[in-house]
Amino acid sequence: MKHFLSLLCMLLCAIPAAAQNPRAAEKEENSVLAAVELMENEQYLAAADTLRNVVAGNPENDAAFFYLGIIAIRMQKPLMAEPYLTEATKLDSANFWYKYRLAQYYNIVGRKLQSMEVYEDLARRYPEKGELAEELLQTYLDANYLDEAIVVLRKIENTRGTDIQTALLKGEIYRVKDFDNLFMPFLKDTLLTSGELSPIHKGKLLLNTVSESQPAAIIRNSKAICDMFDQCIRDGFVTEESLSLGIWLSNFLDHDANFLDYSQRLIGLEGVSDRARLDAMAALADYWATAGDTSKAFKMYEAVLKEEPANMLVLNNYAYFLSLSGKKLKKAYEMSARVVQENPENMTYLDTFGWILHLMGRDLEAKPFFKRAMAAGGTKEPVILDHYADVLFGLKEYDTAFYYYDQAVRKDKTGLLKGMDEKIKQRQMAREAESKKRK
Repeated sequence: MKHFLSLLCMLLCAIPAAAQNPRAAEKEENSVLAAVELMENEQYLAAADTLRNVVAGNPENDAAFFYLGIIAIRMQKPLMAEPYLTEATKLDSANFWYKYRLAQYYNIVGRKLQSMEVYEDLARRYPEKGELAEELLQTYLDANYLDEAIVVLRKIENTRGTDIQTALLKGEIYRVKDFDNLFMPFLKDTLLTSGELSPIHKGKLLLNTVSESQPAAIIRNSKAICDMFDQCIRDGFVTEESLSLGIWLSNFLDHDANFLDYSQRLIGLEGVSDRARLDAMAALADYWATAGDTSKAFKMYEAVLKEEPANMLVLNNYAYFLSLSGKKLKKAYEMSARVVQENPENMTYLDTFGWILHLMGRDLEAKPFFKRAMAAGGTKEPVILDHYADVLFGLKEYDTAFYYYDQAVRKDKTGLLKGMDEKIKQRQMAREAESKKRK
């Protein structure tokens, strides 16, 4: 309220009053003041009625037009704001606030070119206003005018040096312009060698980078980013967000030592949210289960489910690793059945349930679940293809089984499936032996 009233006093002082007597001018000024107070109390319709009465009596009252535009924006009717804001600017073309709000209005409605024109004019007229440069830079970024954004950024750096906001802006420009060749070198220099930013600011810059970037770019540069995260965390940037992202990156890269360190630190972090803590516990359980330490893994799964019994991912993974261990198939079946019932189109969950049925010797029941998994995207997943082939082999549908074994091998680009050549060879020998027995 205080901001708008002080702004209003400046605006009213500039209203030409030559054609008005002092009493009429004072009444008009009080009406505008009353309208602004109504606006600040969110009585927008009453405020707009008051201002429309003012401009009906004095169509040269630029302040009334200006606040009619502001009210329209606040009422989330931005298209109604334009004629009022442009009229206010026309009546007083030298008024900074009118043009500034007009530039912001153009941004709101996505008219970036008009916004740039107004911001550029204001930046030339008021070079001392640093916030204008930042808003102009952001507008250039939104419109993908990256070269112009770099020019403005250099002016900002020359004025105030490198701080966290400047680093974030530069990072955003380079990230959009050329992630691999501009952004990554900038990131390495800023995070690993620069002494201008604190560890916390460096960590925030890195978090902002990862959260705003395309997954493909992150994966392409994941090792370098993981190393930088590790450095930031060693330097003291230890937060729930940083550790969570560090867990994901180190797990993706199989950096076991970092993964275990980050997970355990996050679980014990003071003030950590239940969501982040339980996710870290689940990730640890998956890690131990994959590594073969099922005792630790199963205890951790149980701990998560004690607090969050409806965690579908944990129920699925726990059931799957139980089945692989050959233990408690009935328990695995019950958990997996619940997951599939609530998520009937999830290929991973369908695969788990079908696989448990297969291990229980119920291939005929398993087949429909694998068919649904195939329809849900399983044709691209080598493990699911291999599991389905095993079920089909158990049903003696040999031709189809060997087709899916072949597909599993073809889709396995990372060596996920071990010993497939020997497995297929053994399956072929078993098929031939059965064929001879029949003869």
